[in-house]
Amino acid sequence: MLDFIRNNTKLLMVLLFLLVIPSFVLFGIEGYTRYAQSDAKVARVDGHGITQAEWDAAHRREVDNIRATNPNVDIKLLDSPLLKYAALERLVRERVLAAAVSNNHIVVSDARLADELGRDPAINALRKPDGTLDMDRYKQLLSMQGMTPEGFEAGVRTDLASRQVLNGVAGTGLASSAQAELGMDALNERREVQIARFEPAQFVAKVNLTDAEVEAYYKANLANYQAPEMADIQYLVLDLDAIKKTVTVSEQDLKTYYDQNAASLGTKEQRRASHILIAAPKGASQAERDKAKARAEQLLTELRAAPDKFADVAKKESQDDTTAAGGGDLGFFDRAGIDPAIADAAFKLDKGAISGVVASDFGYHIIRLTDIKPAVVPPFAELRAKLEDQLKTQQAQRKFTELAEDFRNRVYEQADSLEPAAEKLGLKIQT
Repeated sequence: MLDFIRNNTKLLMVLLFLLVIPSFVLFGIEGYTRYAQSDAKVARVDGHGITQAEWDAAHRREVDNIRATNPNVDIKLLDSPLLKYAALERLVRERVLAAAVSNNHIVVSDARLADELGRDPAINALRKPDGTLDMDRYKQLLSMQGMTPEGFEAGVRTDLASRQVLNGVAGTGLASSAQAELGMDALNERREVQIARFEPAQFVAKVNLTDAEVEAYYKANLANYQAPEMADIQYLVLDLDAIKKTVTVSEQDLKTYYDQNAASLGTKEQRRASHILIAAPKGASQAERDKAKARAEQLLTELRAAPDKFADVAKKESQDDTTAAGGGDLGFFDRAGIDPAIADAAFKLDKGAISGVVASDFGYHIIRLTDIKPAVVPPFAELRAKLEDQLKTQQAQRKFTELAEDFRNRVYEQADSLEPAAEKLGLKIQT
């Protein structure tokens, strides 16, 4: 992540640091005396604190990264104050960028994320011949790096949003030579400080206060000793769950609802097929595609004569590296789960039948249908509880809309008491 920042450090160093410096100036790093507390705030960015625990975690990540790339590094260097503060500086820079993303309402769309992932050669290498991503291999690749698909994709979104902020700054910001020099000095210079601590407890015994001084302090600070204003309130809650409990549905209504929604309640028809691919990518020349098609037609002629040898021919001739070793088996799929050209052909075949030559963006396929899972709709009795809940929810939503207007009118028309509205709508007054 953040490859853009690392690859453009020299260009963006000044501009980025001009973002970071104000965060320290405005919010600061809190007292050294609190650093030993894991929940202490060691820095603040845009009003949000960075805790000691977060700083420690960032430092550990830095140490792990250094050890991974340089196993022989001196362990004393890894625990140095310089490395610890470098981790904090990076953490602050990340928070500054995150705040800029949030404050400017920058959102990365699913389409933009998909486009970015499509540019990654490592991810593209996981695509099947039909163009879909092999999710098992995708998860395995990320798991080897200690990530989940959700976490990885969230990180990519963060990276893209951060790039947009940086591009906006780099593309529009102007800095004078004096400002640039100030930024570089702040980045490269270090300060040594000494701290003298004065504990209040050491001086308490030396302080003598009179009753008059105590009373004067009390009167001057009355606001600090006032109890907060309290209120005794009553309220009504009109909620969907309460209305749902009052709804009843008949057996006939449930059966009618079942009949009307049967198609969406069960599983779709699935088919299992094997294929032989003679590759001819979409960008191939016409001569290459013609040659591939001729080879596919030749194999089809052989298979028509000996259909039982389909798996053996697939292992030997198919150019789909993912499925060839398994005799071309594509597993079970529905119409939406595979390349449309393959789906259209497979769903027209009878079990055991072999298709003609099928063209796709990947080349030419010969498809054999090996199994069929018909669409299955569970019986009414199995779905009854689920249907009842869905139907009650729908009716409760309609009833809620009707009651909400009446509820609002009654409360405002009889503002001195909630009892009439509570009695009419069957609600309980709460305090």
